[in-house]
Amino acid sequence: MSKFEHFENLWEYCENFNKEENNDNLNIIKEISLKLSLYESLEKNENISANEKSTFKSKVLGEILWSITKLSYKENINVFTSLNNILNDNLIDHFSKKHNI
Repeated sequence: MSKFEHFENLWEYCENFNKEENNDNLNIIKEISLKLSLYESLEKNENISANEKSTFKSKVLGEILWSITKLSYKENINVFTSLNNILNDNLIDHFSKKHNI
């Protein structure tokens, strides 16, 4: 059971947990890329059951997010604002396409 009630608190805790790590940004990006490749491999794998695949993919996605917290901390990026801005951009695009604007 998690001690966090809000995703933002969990994210900030993970960022602070990782602040002592001495990775440069390029190493973190490579780490994220490697984990994304693993996720892609799981997606393509037809030799494991759907249930096992879902379990593995959930774990790998958590690992990807963990690595992203390292990068967001090092770059001092407010991920809430970043994601919210991208959501707004996509909402505008979606609305424009839907209504032929």
